Amino acid sequence: MLKSLPKFSLWLAPMEGVTDRVFRLLCKRMGADVLVSEFVSSEALIREKAASLSKMALDAREHPIGIQIFGHDENSMRAAAEIAAQENPDFIDINWGCPVNKIVKKGAGSAILQDIPKMIRITAAVVRAMESIGRRNNSTNGTVCNALSCKSRAESIGRRTNSTNSTVRNDNATPHIEHPEYNNKSICSSNIPVTVKTRLGWDASSKPIVEIAERLQDIGISGISIHGRTRAQLYSGAADWTLIGEVKNNPRMYIPVFGNGDIDTAEKALLMRQRYGVDGVLIGRGAIGNPWIFAQVKELMRKEHLFQETHSYEHTEAGSKIRQEAIQIPERTEVSPQRSGHSEVIPYPTTAERIEVLLQHLRSEIKVRAAEPLTFELTPEERYARAERISCNEIKIHYGGYFKGIQGFKPYKVRLMQTSALTEVENILAEFRQA
Repeated sequence: MLKSLPKFSLWLAPMEGVTDRVFRLLCKRMGADVLVSEFVSSEALIREKAASLSKMALDAREHPIGIQIFGHDENSMRAAAEIAAQENPDFIDINWGCPVNKIVKKGAGSAILQDIPKMIRITAAVVRAMESIGRRNNSTNGTVCNALSCKSRAESIGRRTNSTNSTVRNDNATPHIEHPEYNNKSICSSNIPVTVKTRLGWDASSKPIVEIAERLQDIGISGISIHGRTRAQLYSGAADWTLIGEVKNNPRMYIPVFGNGDIDTAEKALLMRQRYGVDGVLIGRGAIGNPWIFAQVKELMRKEHLFQETHSYEHTEAGSKIRQEAIQIPERTEVSPQRSGHSEVIPYPTTAERIEVLLQHLRSEIKVRAAEPLTFELTPEERYARAERISCNEIKIHYGGYFKGIQGFKPYKVRLMQTSALTEVENILAEFRQA
């Protein structure tokens, strides 16, 4: 199976309590290229906790999609990755970046930035586990997977060769992200790739991300996503993309490098692409209540004639060096970022369109939640009431984004935040639409 990714791909960043299956599909419909699940605790996963298992339920329409895991123990992380692989994700993503206290206190997420050797050791164990699964799949299915050796790595990495006529592929095997020495960055069948999402470092005095990226690449990850803040910053201040740019433009780096942080308009996404050359961006908080942002980025790219980029890569003894050969960027000033959180170049949806999508979002959440397996008995009526209550509460994080910038919405938002019933939400929005 071969699924091509754009040269500049748009990722929906994983966010706990936000990027569930319904919202991921909504963003996919709006133009997101790659999706990632909410993060799943390795410890909870190996204990088969229902909530963690349900987070890994994937829809066939979501591909390419990765399952993100977090933890602090090597054995648990390896086992969790093996369990997650059974859901046939396109890649396994390791969260080494979550700054939330309850995660950090357990030694997981960005806590690992205080112990880089441990980060490398655990990541290597997960990579080896996924390569082992790939070998077992190939052996079982009789798949021949061509692999080229990379001079900066001792181990072979699964990827498509130039001699595609001699490659025998199994369309049912788990796909993996192809390395970008070739003009099509893509996902194809072989080992299950492992990617990492992390931050610049622990605090202002420790930002070793350039070294971290090299070391993670050398032990076999297939891509890295970097949030432009330290753990100490949490989400305060402005994201610093300069070090992300240093990682991307490091001559030793050959795997894709994706940037994350403060992308809340189409203009900012393209600015980061033009200024730092990243292979894509992860859009997180900028997509909350604003799934249209992905379509806006692509529309702006179309207007800026940025779809014809090609790259070629050459290996050296030190690693890989990128040559940009045909980047069709008009001779003009850089796209300027917008401060409003909404694009000023691409028209934003009308109020009626926002209400329609929001209600589709909420109704789908209720439908999916009402159908999910439970560990306790409920009547159909009780099951629906539970799903409605939970969904109406969880959708509240999106209200501000859906109606940002619309005058007169505040009193209606206050009422929406106080209700947990679908009919009340529908009635309030109907009033607002007619106001």
